[in-house]
Amino acid sequence: MSITSPIRPLYQSQTYRDLAFVVAAIPVAALALGALTAGWTSIVVLAITPLVVPVLLGYRGVVGLLARGDARLARALLATDIGPPIA
Repeated sequence: MSITSPIRPLYQSQTYRDLAFVVAAIPVAALALGALTAGWTSIVVLAITPLVVPVLLGYRGVVGLLARGDARLARALLATDIGPPIA
């Protein structure tokens, strides 16, 4: 173990990509919280009407888009091969 090994990650670009992914979790979490709040509120309000079906389908679409966006961000920044399952 050399004396420069503790600071070696500071010179690697992957370290900053990892940091960017962690920092990007804040806006992604804000979007997810907004989708969760708006979706569940709409679902509860329209629960006794036939309009709940399109709201549920839209909610599923928004959650799927958020999952795909987060997976794309992970693929780009972390160099992983991950994606949400397609059902």
